Amino acid sequence: LPYKEVFSKDNGWITLRGDFFQNVNKAILTTKGQISSNQTFLDGTLNWTNYIFNSNLDWNKGSHLLLTGRFQDDKNYVACLFNDEKLRIEQYLKGKRIIIVEKQTFFKMPKNNAQFGISVNGNKVECLVDGNSVISAYNLDPALSHGGIGFKTWDQEINNSEIIIKMVNVEQI
Repeated sequence: LPYKEVFSKDNGWITLRGDFFQNVNKAILTTKGQISSNQTFLDGTLNWTNYIFNSNLDWNKGSHLLLTGRFQDDKNYVACLFNDEKLRIEQYLKGKRIIIVEKQTFFKMPKNNAQFGISVNGNKVECLVDGNSVISAYNLDPALSHGGIGFKTWDQEINNSEIIIKMVNVEQI
């Protein structure tokens, strides 16, 4: 760290669900076919510990956007969930989802040219929108002391999730 991504070349983003492709300084994460979610992570970031991961993106489709931190695999990570109705911090341990904290969204969720972020520092997790902390918690499980970054989107409707990622910036805390 620091790490900056503007999608001018393939730097190792791995797609777990959906489609992820790069196209002239942006990446598109979208659903295709009979799925309702998509997920990608940056390979080679397993040993990262305390950092702020910020992104600039267009949220085109989907009811839920998640930025993942301390991503070890698809069963072990922490996520900031953003939605028009709620904000949530959830951790996944051995595939089990545990909601750490949840609250109602108290602002109009930005969709175009928006900045979303997650900060992980020790056992503290903070979710950021346009550089402002919107929800935080201090009880992240010690099993998630390290890991990388990623994106996930979801919608109840099949084939209705898409984000265009324009920039990723990660700074060590």
